[in-house]
Amino acid sequence: MESPTSEEGFICNLEEHWFAVRKVYGEWFNFDSTAKRPSRLSQFYLSAFLDTLVKGGYSIFVVRGEYPAVIPQPSQPNWVPVPTDNQGGSSSQLSEDEELQKAIAASLGTNIPVTVPSGDQEDQELARAIEASLAGSSQVESDNEMDDDEELMAAILLSQQGNISGQDANEETLKRLISFQEENQGKSDSTGANILVEVPSLQKRTPCTVPAEASLRDLLLLVKHNLKMPQSNKEYMFMTTMPQQQVSDLSQTVKDLQWFPRVKVIMREK
Repeated sequence: MESPTSEEGFICNLEEHWFAVRKVYGEWFNFDSTAKRPSRLSQFYLSAFLDTLVKGGYSIFVVRGEYPAVIPQPSQPNWVPVPTDNQGGSSSQLSEDEELQKAIAASLGTNIPVTVPSGDQEDQELARAIEASLAGSSQVESDNEMDDDEELMAAILLSQQGNISGQDANEETLKRLISFQEENQGKSDSTGANILVEVPSLQKRTPCTVPAEASLRDLLLLVKHNLKMPQSNKEYMFMTTMPQQQVSDLSQTVKDLQWFPRVKVIMREK
């Protein structure tokens, strides 16, 4: 399918499961009944999403013709308003964010409120993913934080320059990346970049916090660790939606790409 965004809707089927993906008021939504509510799909991500379904064994049917009108029913309990350019989200969504903050604070054992920053949808998704990750992980305090950061920079540079063996470089770099992430994830004053990485082939996402000098190869290493991906020789590339970028050269650094302070990326096989 050359241009799925030019269509109006699709029916997706795998065995006994059927669901619709269609455009509503110019925005794409996934109406999978196994989810609690419809989820928005950006036009850039739509193709990747459908491609992932096909690779997973789904049959995709294009639905053309005259669609029935969408009639707003705000009085119905399952009605979810579609955000407009001047509306960041519905009042029910704001309520859910407040509940999320309380749940995170409770799980962290603190009375300090956890704030989901305002901004576009991708920023909010990243913030929620980072905070959820923090809720389930222990916070590591280090007396020699500067030393750890310097060692991480040295490990990254050594792996890029090939001064130590590939396996040893990966293990050492991953160790330092994990330490940096545990110490800096979710911190507003961190010098690192908060990157929400989505992997359509796994239908998973993971928040990663890496230093500015980290390369995309280092980021890939951390993603594989976070998602417990098996070792393989598959090659990957990264894509962003705002602005649209497609990066296959994994030697580029986060600083080169200006992925600060937070960004959402898609990781796909080449």
